[in-house]
Amino acid sequence: MINIIAKKNGRIYFWEEWALFWEKVQHHQYSLKDFGKAGKHPSVVKVFYHGRVLKGLTKTIRYKSHASLALKIYPQSSLNHVIGLTFLANEILAKVKGNLKPAMDKELLLKAMIIHNVPKGLGLRDVPYKKKSVEHDIEEYRAFKKFIAEFLTPAEAKEVEKIYLLQFCYRDISQDWPVKARLMMAELRSQHWQEIVWFRFIEHLDYLFYGVQQSVHYKVKELIAKMAKEQVPIIDDLKKVEPNIGLIWTPAARQYFYSFIEPKN
Repeated sequence: MINIIAKKNGRIYFWEEWALFWEKVQHHQYSLKDFGKAGKHPSVVKVFYHGRVLKGLTKTIRYKSHASLALKIYPQSSLNHVIGLTFLANEILAKVKGNLKPAMDKELLLKAMIIHNVPKGLGLRDVPYKKKSVEHDIEEYRAFKKFIAEFLTPAEAKEVEKIYLLQFCYRDISQDWPVKARLMMAELRSQHWQEIVWFRFIEHLDYLFYGVQQSVHYKVKELIAKMAKEQVPIIDDLKKVEPNIGLIWTPAARQYFYSFIEPKN
């Protein structure tokens, strides 16, 4: 197991590094090359570094639904989220390497994280997780597919489209999805279930890290309390599906985040 909660001062393993990297992204001090082969993949680079995408991701601010906290929390753009999430995945997967059977396709997972929020950069609104529906997912997928068709070759577009769809494969595949998308998603579920589950786990852990950042750095306790109430049960369920998540989501880690729901008097 990885001791995500260190004994000294309740430090969260990975979190200090994540917070520092997140701050670098704020000042555009980052590079996809930090993520190895995934960050150098030609088609992924073409999509992510497209001027329209980078500009849009920077302008799209998350957590607007927390209106009462808007003046207190430090804003997170979709670009912050994407790079911070990919950094977190890169760190976690490096630590659990060798403990996962079968071996994780780390490159596929990182590529999916790099491009998963591209539609936000194209002007689509950021819908809060609890309010997001299959219809929203399909709307974003159609926008993504139309966008990449403008400058990628058909072969490149097909590859990137499949990578993008990985994020939607955890739930049963709705018949509302276009036929070709359903076929790609079924293949992903068959061949890359482990990557699908870990994508979901790391994304929800990233939500918690952002809440902790607001609590520790900016003294806003309300956000992590709300997030922990939402995210802890989700991660508990993911651990049941993929027991290896317990390498990171240890009892001590769970208790740390759960304590924000019911703070000590």
